[in-house]
Amino acid sequence: MRRLAARFGAAVSVAIAVIGRAEPLYGLAGPLFEKELRVSGRRGRTYIVRSVYLLVLSGFVGMVWLSMITVGWRMSSPVYSAYEMSRAGMTIISVIMWFQFIVLPLVAVVMLSTSISDEIYQRTLGVLMTTPITSLQIVAGKLLSRTLEIALLLAVSLPMLLLTQALGGVSWDYVASGLCVTLATVILAGCLSMFFSISSRRSALVAILKTLAAMGVLFILLPLLWMWNQYGQAGTSQSTTESVLFHSNPYVMMGALTAGLFNPGIPPTPVPIHWWLHCLVLLGLSGVLFALSVWRVRVAAMRQLAGESGGWFASARRTRVRKGKIRRVRGEPMIWKELHSSSLRTRLLGVLAWLLLLGLLVAIEVLTRREMADRFTQVVYGLLLLIFIGFCAAVTAGQGIAKEREAGTWPLLLATPLEDRAILLGKAVALLRRSLPACLIMAFHFVLMAALGYVHPVALLHLAMIVTGVVVLVTGTGLYFSTLVRRPTAAILLNLGFVIALWAVLPIMVYSATVMLWLIISRGSPTGEPWPLFVYLLTHPLFQAGTAVECASGTDNAAKLLAQIMYRWPVARPMGVLGVTAVIGAVMAAHVFLGWLIASRAVGRLRKKVF
Repeated sequence: MRRLAARFGAAVSVAIAVIGRAEPLYGLAGPLFEKELRVSGRRGRTYIVRSVYLLVLSGFVGMVWLSMITVGWRMSSPVYSAYEMSRAGMTIISVIMWFQFIVLPLVAVVMLSTSISDEIYQRTLGVLMTTPITSLQIVAGKLLSRTLEIALLLAVSLPMLLLTQALGGVSWDYVASGLCVTLATVILAGCLSMFFSISSRRSALVAILKTLAAMGVLFILLPLLWMWNQYGQAGTSQSTTESVLFHSNPYVMMGALTAGLFNPGIPPTPVPIHWWLHCLVLLGLSGVLFALSVWRVRVAAMRQLAGESGGWFASARRTRVRKGKIRRVRGEPMIWKELHSSSLRTRLLGVLAWLLLLGLLVAIEVLTRREMADRFTQVVYGLLLLIFIGFCAAVTAGQGIAKEREAGTWPLLLATPLEDRAILLGKAVALLRRSLPACLIMAFHFVLMAALGYVHPVALLHLAMIVTGVVVLVTGTGLYFSTLVRRPTAAILLNLGFVIALWAVLPIMVYSATVMLWLIISRGSPTGEPWPLFVYLLTHPLFQAGTAVECASGTDNAAKLLAQIMYRWPVARPMGVLGVTAVIGAVMAAHVFLGWLIASRAVGRLRKKVF
């Protein structure tokens, strides 16, 4: 412990010295950097986010630790227990690193999705350009202030990493390289989100979806296409292809670093890799995006000063007088209004965006066509598509009422003859229909797999029921949270936080409490399995989707009759199709009822804090 305290004190001293010498660099960000830090430091939600982040991270670590302890107590050998302690240290540190690597770039995307669009929307960008503040300082101040907040989240995990490293088996090279790769990925994701924020002044959802699509193309589609093309050409060096892949894709690099942690004597990759070179590549790409953002911010500010209200797209969107008949409102006015308004500039762009995502899915399916008959492959597709649907529904629902407040149209809407329930019902129906394209992408994949004989058609019914419950529940919570805040970004963060708390934090807490009680009741010698935990997991959407797809996929299961398909749950006996359908249907009904109950609570808040 003394060595750990000495190392921690030395690290703090070096950090203070570096910060002191970097004082002249503050002029690069300008006063906007200091202003953003002061504003974020005075917001209560900043400390709430940090506390929730630390709670979730501690929950993941505790779950891994309890699982390792349970296995160790079942083994009576002291040698195995000592080995298991070292293995537990490596597992816990890898969980911490991967948790930060996945979560923090997403946080950066959300935090920077409205960094520039807010200034354009509130018409303050042109005013900023009349001051001595330059466009470089505007972009740098926004980026550095948000990045510093995320870096503080990284710093929160350092004490946990220091304590876990005392278990042995973990080198500091892995910790340092993992933190650097994570920070470089955060900067790249933030630059992408800020770049798209300049052209997405109407909605944070647009910037978020554009950023996620760009990251999917950069780190999934392009590497797969490039490798497919290179391997197909004669005379192409395989080592060159793999070297480019490892040094340009952060997810592949992080996987290689983790493989080297668990197998220190075996090279993790067939070619030499350098994590510092990979970080330089990501920072170089971030620098290009940063320079483009500076130029676009200056152009948007000059157009705003010239009197054009559209910001960046002002020159491309000229006022035109539409001739012809006035469009009549048909059906419910709220549903008509929501469906005829698009987050993008036109509905055609929205259709093209969803077609692009569908094309990305088809390209990945073509590249992985040889593994389609594997059950694990279909389970991965099902879980990823379900997470994508939940994310889209949470982000879309968070804008339901908050965007009306931000635009100043909420008082006008409440002044109409429409009743509160009609307004909320129209919003809910429109939000559910906006989540339909994401659901159709999942349906397209599994209908195609069923037609090819890789998945039994009954999986479509089960997935449809699971998706229905998730989307309805997330839509209800999104409507409620959008009545609490004024900004759509805050409502989106609250809704995403609820989803993470319900389906990530709560399972961790249930797991930890169940295992601890199981160990106490069994007096340190547990026998069997904690069946209450697995009964609870039966209600988890991801667990249900994974089991439903796994037991209905594969060429052998796809050819079976309904009566021959058996689903093997962790507890109870194997169940047939009717039993599994009844369980999934009951959970779906509970999710729908809970979503309706939360949405009904939002009705009483529609006329509170109108202005």
